Amino acid sequence: MKNVYFALVFLFSLNINSQDSNLLGEWFLHTITANGNPPITTSPYNYNLIFTINSTNDNIYDNNGGMKCNAYWGSTTFPSPTILEMVFGGATLASCEPSKEGLYLSILTDVNNTGSMLHSYSITGADDNAILTLTNSTNNVLTYGRQILSNLTFTKEFTVQITQNPVQDELKVSTEYNDFKDLSYSIHSIEGKVIIEKELLNQNKINVSYLETGIYFLKVIEGVQQKTIKFIKK
Repeated sequence: MKNVYFALVFLFSLNINSQDSNLLGEWFLHTITANGNPPITTSPYNYNLIFTINSTNDNIYDNNGGMKCNAYWGSTTFPSPTILEMVFGGATLASCEPSKEGLYLSILTDVNNTGSMLHSYSITGADDNAILTLTNSTNNVLTYGRQILSNLTFTKEFTVQITQNPVQDELKVSTEYNDFKDLSYSIHSIEGKVIIEKELLNQNKINVSYLETGIYFLKVIEGVQQKTIKFIKK
């Protein structure tokens, strides 16, 4: 009887911890294969997808990402070790047509219908050469890599971080550019409302004292690349 009990406990633990730590971190979209058509790319606009562990539930991954001109956020659950469910949380509301953003989100999260999409997934390769393939329930495929794919060649990504989070009055930003040349930013509410739209980022501090307490998204843009970071205003 003890053996049966421990076997059941073991199987249960496998089920609740079926999330894959290899998913964690940032992925860059390489191709979209939809509706039986040949693969397409979003180049020169670099779409990204970032998985992080939920702060209150280790069995859920938060995810967020940037697209051509918008950011989105959601959550990821794991019905089985080879299946993940992407649940749409929200998106910013900037208009940028023509765009593949609608197609991308419909494949990723079924945003226009249920707001939730099941994907079988696989990760091949390792480190900078890793490839993530998501195949949804209608057999549309999203392929990601750990590096940006631009014009069929890898290009260097720019980096940006918020050095203190949550924040009180100022966002302190760290980038690879000491002079912040050619960088701009926008701030969005969790409901998608644009609070600040495309201001120049000319120093490492952004005044946010006027914001109400809550969750916001900072989007930093460099050319056709962008990074979106969630922050909490105290």
